[in-house]
Amino acid sequence: MKLSTLSILCLVLFFACGDPCDDIDCGPNGTCIEGECNCDQGYSGVNCEINVCDSINCNNGDCNMVTGECMCDEGYEGSFCDTEIRAKYLGTYSGDFTPCLGDLVEPDQIPAEIGMLSASVSADPNDINLVEIRPSNALLAENMILVNPAEGNFIIPVSTTSIEIEEIPFPLSITVSGSGKFIDENSFEITMNIIVPLIQPISCTILMTRI
Repeated sequence: MKLSTLSILCLVLFFACGDPCDDIDCGPNGTCIEGECNCDQGYSGVNCEINVCDSINCNNGDCNMVTGECMCDEGYEGSFCDTEIRAKYLGTYSGDFTPCLGDLVEPDQIPAEIGMLSASVSADPNDINLVEIRPSNALLAENMILVNPAEGNFIIPVSTTSIEIEEIPFPLSITVSGSGKFIDENSFEITMNIIVPLIQPISCTILMTRI
């Protein structure tokens, strides 16, 4: 059977006008349009096979498959979640405790282990958000304070210490308590409440700065 010229022309047009996406596989992350893959957000490549997160390492977090940004785990920050938030607060701090005792004894009579207050701030091994504050002072030597520096505030437990001061014929029993707060990455302050028998209670604030 011979095909007419019109029939042949129709067949040519049929094959020439086939779907350009028939042989294109864009996978689950894109759609073929006019023979090319139109990739979903976050994907690229000829067949939409490359995700934006393929080349990103979020050390302590997960990569957002759409934006390519790192979503950090609790306690971490930074573009790649590689910095502990609390790390900026770690170190040794010092402050002058002498003014707090000015009503008790002359400043030059205050022992050095009482007059100066230092504190080490280190990472708590059990909680990524917390630091340990360990004061070094005869009145606070037994205290260890856990605090989230990003939140700021903390409580100083009550402690009582008996100390001897030159020119005072009997030991002084001093009870100390208080509270504190981080001001910034390099300083915090503590407000001390001091009680000595037969003496008016004393309250003072000490600024602790990083050494």
